[in-house]
Amino acid sequence: MMADNSSFPSKKNEVLAMLYVQSQDLSQKSPVEIAEMYEQAYHQIDQYYGDKLSKDVQNGKWSL
Repeated sequence: MMADNSSFPSKKNEVLAMLYVQSQDLSQKSPVEIAEMYEQAYHQIDQYYGDKLSKDVQNGKWSL
């Protein structure tokens, strides 16, 4: 295993996805199922923030 200089989690999406997974009953889940749960949560959160940013830009709250 190689050393990694980055720390996990490094983005709020990662934090929120991890908190979501940790709050679930994982007792009957396989490692792959847990990974899938994390990925789904991460992508849903990422989509939420992307959609929110787009709406904010359209409403003049942010400018690019």
